[in-house]
Amino acid sequence: MTSLSKALWRNGAAIVVLLAGIAAAGAQVPQDTPPPPQGVAPPPQSAAPPPAPGPGAVAPSVAPPALPAEAIPPPPGPRWVWQPGYWAWNGYQYVWAPGHYVRPPHRHAIWIAGHWAARPRGWVWVPGHWG
Repeated sequence: MTSLSKALWRNGAAIVVLLAGIAAAGAQVPQDTPPPPQGVAPPPQSAAPPPAPGPGAVAPSVAPPALPAEAIPPPPGPRWVWQPGYWAWNGYQYVWAPGHYVRPPHRHAIWIAGHWAARPRGWVWVPGHWG
């Protein structure tokens, strides 16, 4: 394994850990708190949690590297769709987020891959979506 592939492997593992942390932070954990005393209003709850930082949270000023050749393994079953990997921005540098298979939300769904777009203040990530 070359030093470049080791670095990409470490960065890929860092992305997985980062995404797991974001998912855990957004999870609702039931808390056994007693109700407020009679006549006291409960503390206000925010209407929606703050958005999780995405790959384009801080706009990079440099273009992402060229996409590497990605070996696509056979699908785990029928109707699985490959979502290709992409370069994610971690606030300092681009890191590779490898592709993976997912099940589409409905039979005729088509995955439209995300991409980086140049804007006047830097590069922004346009996320992929189902079409």
